[in-house]
Amino acid sequence: MTDIIDNIIKYLPAVEEPIGVPSATDRLKTLFFALLIFFFFYNTPAIGTKMATGGLDFMQMIVASRWGSLMTLGIGPLVFASLLMLVLKGMGALKLDPADPIQRQKYLGIQKILGILMAFFQGFQFAFSPYIVVMQDTPLVRAFVAIQFALASVIILFIDEAVTKYGLGSGIGLFIAAGVSYMIFAGAVGLFIGPGGVLDIVAEGGATVFAEVLKTLIPLISTIVIFLTVAYVEGIKIRIPLLLPGYGAGRRFHEIPLLYVSNIPVIFATGLLFYVQFFGAALSGIHHPLVKYIAVVDNGRIVDGLLYLITPVYVGRGLFANYEYLLSGHTPVLGIPEWFHALVYLLFLMVVSAWIGLIWIEGTQAGPADVAEMLASRGMGIRGMRVSKKILQKKLEEYIPIVTVIGSAFVGLLAGMANLTGALGTGTGVLLTVGIIYRMYLQAKQQGVIDNLKLPEWLQGVLVGA
Repeated sequence: MTDIIDNIIKYLPAVEEPIGVPSATDRLKTLFFALLIFFFFYNTPAIGTKMATGGLDFMQMIVASRWGSLMTLGIGPLVFASLLMLVLKGMGALKLDPADPIQRQKYLGIQKILGILMAFFQGFQFAFSPYIVVMQDTPLVRAFVAIQFALASVIILFIDEAVTKYGLGSGIGLFIAAGVSYMIFAGAVGLFIGPGGVLDIVAEGGATVFAEVLKTLIPLISTIVIFLTVAYVEGIKIRIPLLLPGYGAGRRFHEIPLLYVSNIPVIFATGLLFYVQFFGAALSGIHHPLVKYIAVVDNGRIVDGLLYLITPVYVGRGLFANYEYLLSGHTPVLGIPEWFHALVYLLFLMVVSAWIGLIWIEGTQAGPADVAEMLASRGMGIRGMRVSKKILQKKLEEYIPIVTVIGSAFVGLLAGMANLTGALGTGTGVLLTVGIIYRMYLQAKQQGVIDNLKLPEWLQGVLVGA
């Protein structure tokens, strides 16, 4: 079996490693062309389908998906394959060391195979679901649509690889940020010039015009508040004092951010919820008395049942209406109070995010042992103690797992709570986008991309000094 996998990986197409370090211009070109392809797929219907109209569903937004378009699967297969690899590694079923170049290539090769398989599996799963409206509803047409979905997803998989090697961040993060930013921009424009928007309110006039304008702009204000809150939280760090032997006062600090694994846990957690939503909707065609206790579906969305308890709380009614709905609302069939739904959803998101955070650090060389080895190789040690990997590891074990759990659970809680504000692009979308852009900025700053850009002096100073 191992030989078969090795042979498949050997002949599997791959994006070549860059020769030398890509320049700032090359990195930005890679991001530009990746976004160009993404938005082309995003706005192009698959041949034989009718693209979804209106605003995107919350779960579609999180996985950069748009039903009926070539981006129907979004980054779903990528997220699922990555998560499955982490779970297998965490369980000990996959014994590959990412620190070893050869084993890392095999790890990424297996992940790519899983991603391609998931793309075709999900392509047929979606194409034959009621979510996709086709021009001629025949098995042959739906199969043709499924192949288009799958091939587009495979292309996105390779674009993700190209962005990782030649751009900044990852394709997964880039596409999420692009999709959410697109919705924030479209939503903001709609608040001003859309039906019932600011321009209509001002044109009507009246004594309450200011209050009505302010109420209309609450989603935009909520978006800005969430943006600033996440940006602030991203800067919270724990500093462990280290010492460089032989340098006297040459003290250093190893910084552990509160959001140690950034927004990765929420990306995977919401990716899982995407499939929960899809699975629940698939049950709508089954007529059995017990189905209503699992999932009740209305217009393709789960509105009741056990699965409803772990679906997003976001209801899109605006800040005050959301709170009123949570206090007095209940599900249509089982009568589950909405406040209980919100509580279970938040707890679920926190627990799953914390669990994913823990398996992520072990699978990506971010755990105490890997970090200790990296610091020891640089001659760093704990102040007042000799340089030793074991001593460093013991010290880091006091911080990294705890910070990972707290930070991952916190980002899950923040994402869930943010959804209640009715923010443009949803609270979770804004949270993910801020984290993604912040990490890309840090990487750009670290690799000198910002220094090499020809920007106005005032803007260059702001970016470098941030």
